[in-house]
Amino acid sequence: MGKSFKDSLNPALQFISTSGPSAARSAVPGPARAVPVYAETRSRRLQLLVKPSTYERLAARAASERVSVNEMINLLLENQI
Repeated sequence: MGKSFKDSLNPALQFISTSGPSAARSAVPGPARAVPVYAETRSRRLQLLVKPSTYERLAARAASERVSVNEMINLLLENQI
């Protein structure tokens, strides 16, 4: 069956306040972990044309390092820039 809340306070109600908007904000817990300042939150798309032989070598290296082709390209670019 499920948990019964008949004899106890519903846990969701601890986040709801009728005392005003500032009380509701203070009841909401903070983030589970802090996000570092250098963390990027969005990615940019890049369309890249490569020779088939270059792609095959790139895919083989990515497979040998157990990462995706996308991750391999990102790693190679980071090392060169």
